[in-house]
Parts: sequence; structure tokens; C-alpha cells
Amino acid sequence: MKLNRNLLVCSIFTIMMITLSLSGCIGGNDGGEMSDVDVADIAVVEDAPGFEYLGSRAMDVSEVSGQYVAISDVEGAAEGLYQDTNAVDYYIHAIELEDSSAAEGFVEQYKATFTPLSTGERFAEESFNEHGATRITTYVTSGGIEAARYKYIWSNESFVIVVGGNSADPATILDLAEATGY
Repeated sequence: MKLNRNLLVCSIFTIMMITLSLSGCIGGNDGGEMSDVDVADIAVVEDAPGFEYLGSRAMDVSEVSGQYVAISDVEGAAEGLYQDTNAVDYYIHAIELEDSSAAEGFVEQYKATFTPLSTGERFAEESFNEHGATRITTYVTSGGIEAARYKYIWSNESFVIVVGGNSADPATILDLAEATGY
């Protein structure tokens, strides 16, 4: 029996792609691989296109509670600091909690601290790195004008990740959030 050469090549290619995707060789960490990761690994993204990594530091429970919600079961937290080519500042906060339900609860508690906006939506659900995240819109006064600011928050296993900055462009902050790979 003689096989069609094109069919054979396509079959082999398909089998290779399935094998690679199942082995985890395609798609980074799939937005879900958190084994052997700590908060410093998440907060530090040295090769984020369009961003310069400035440094990182550990955060303590009182800082996390002061910026987000009062919580005592923080296992660890870190902050990565970044700047884009226009000298706009950004950050990545990585917070490790006891387990995945604590991380999900943290995100929900934090979202509950916001009041509804008078116009528009405060929260927008988005998806990247194979997981869902919430974009939060806030407003600041900059140069006497009210300006929108954005941050993304999501949980991944026992971690909560928050990416934000001083940009009025949510796409730029999304770029940094995607660069985390988580």
C-alpha cells in the first residue's frame, strides 16, 4: 500500500505539534504552572518588551493590607518596579497566600472595596496567558484634570498578581501583565 507523501508529512507534523503542546514546550507556563515559583520570580520580569526593569523589593503584611485589604495569611509579597520609554512608572505586585481559595477571596475582597463609577464600568473581565483577569479603572487628578488609571488583578493558584502604573493607556499595562507569563 502506497501512502500519499503529503498526507504522511501532515500527519507527522500534527503528531509533533500535539506532543509538544502536551509536554508544555509551547505556550510558556500556560498561565497555570506555579510550581517552584516564589513572589520574587513573579515580580521580576527583566525582558518585558518596552519596559525597563528598575528593581524589586519584598513587601510586608502591613504594606499589602494598607494597599489592598486587611489580611493576615500572607505567605510572602514582592514588588517589581518598571519604567517605559516615556519614563512612565509601572509595578508588579505578587502576593502569596495560604492556598488558591485564599487568593481568590483576596481578589474578591479587594474588588468589593471599590464603589461603582458614576459613568462607565469600574471592572472589565479580560483574558491573557490562558487565565482571566480583572481590569480595574480608577481616576486620579493629574495637572488639574481627572485622568483614568488602570490595574489588572488576578489569582493563579495561591498567588495574587497586580499590575498597574501611571499610564492612561490600559493596553500598555496589559502588555506588562502579559509579560509576567502568569
